[in-house]
Amino acid sequence: MASKGFGKVGAFSGGAVYTKQMGDGSTAAVRTDPAKVRIPPRNFADEKAHAHKEVVPTAMVARGNYAPRAKTSLDDKGDVTVDPSKAHIPIKV
Repeated sequence: MASKGFGKVGAFSGGAVYTKQMGDGSTAAVRTDPAKVRIPPRNFADEKAHAHKEVVPTAMVARGNYAPRAKTSLDDKGDVTVDPSKAHIPIKV
């Protein structure tokens, strides 16, 4: 990601946040999150390690991170989504 101009910081979730300013007042972000452990499991998308593709107003990014309410979620194709099952993109760790 660094070779593509993204900076990396720790995510509030314990994963990582990669951000890159786009020059139009928005910042592209990829956030990785570890699997959330629930007992018993509920088979939610966040129970597996996953990534999020997001767009955030640059003014809302502080030290490479941002509040969840500031983001617009994208699915794996780059289309805007509010569906958590489409916003959680499984990754291998």
